[in-house]
Amino acid sequence: MNRGSFQVEPAREWYLSVRSRVRQEDANDQKAPTETENTFKPLEALLRGISEQLLQFSPPDDFPETFLFDSERLWQLRSTVQNLINLDIAWYIFESYVNKHKRYLSAPEETYSTFRSRIWSLMEDGMDLDNRIAGNPGDNDDDPDHRGGKRWTQNMRCIALEIARFACAALQIDAVVADEVIAPVEEALEWHLSNESDLFAYFQDNMRAKVVTATLAAAKRYLSLSPLAICESQRVPPSTASGSGPLNAAVAGSGSGQALTPQQSDIERIGMRLAHMGVLHWRVWAPLLYLRDEIAVTELEPALV
Repeated sequence: MNRGSFQVEPAREWYLSVRSRVRQEDANDQKAPTETENTFKPLEALLRGISEQLLQFSPPDDFPETFLFDSERLWQLRSTVQNLINLDIAWYIFESYVNKHKRYLSAPEETYSTFRSRIWSLMEDGMDLDNRIAGNPGDNDDDPDHRGGKRWTQNMRCIALEIARFACAALQIDAVVADEVIAPVEEALEWHLSNESDLFAYFQDNMRAKVVTATLAAAKRYLSLSPLAICESQRVPPSTASGSGPLNAAVAGSGSGQALTPQQSDIERIGMRLAHMGVLHWRVWAPLLYLRDEIAVTELEPALV
């Protein structure tokens, strides 16, 4: 930093912008925070800011420079978050097609479990983050996060075909999937996943609420823990509700005593990993950069009395 080879001021400007936005949202909420909540607000702003970069429709050009050594993990988390949103949209398209034909699923939970397993595996097959992590341009056709790119389009077509197969099975029609089934499914899927549609925004907002809630809850637990204790807290046994995603372990101490659904498990794990990263990051960069001026004023005040 002193030699100027590590430019962190843009990261500070990013943080201050996020904190200002969060303050405005809190003011609009008109709910008086407790003293504990006020103390947590600066870290909460950081976590909300980085969560938004995982949730936003288009991939960020990059994460703040202060997250340089965490960027690979952040890209991986973004991939998982976007896949969860895409999975919700894929299931919605499948259900809409079946309901349009006046048919209803006889065993929706079992169907969803199988659907999730198959569609998620296709989403993962299409995700190779090497190009994105290496900082290649966003218009790279081999970048799976480049919506509308060659690789992305190929993967969406494979997913559309699988959705159409599920629709044919639900409607009890020919095992060979006809073009008249594939075409509307593929059109709907590509439209909603390549455009910031109202449907995408709906599921994005839904995911935002869940991810932010899980992340803030985990961060509050981690604040008083040592780095080793935070790490150890994430070594939890597998969930009895086996998820299909990469984050399918249940969270110990959830308090419900019930097995989490695959999506709940994935979101809780995302929250734990993001909170782990955020709390350790905050301990280093808050005094050095984000709260630098506030700390300086606090230290100066006794001298002025």
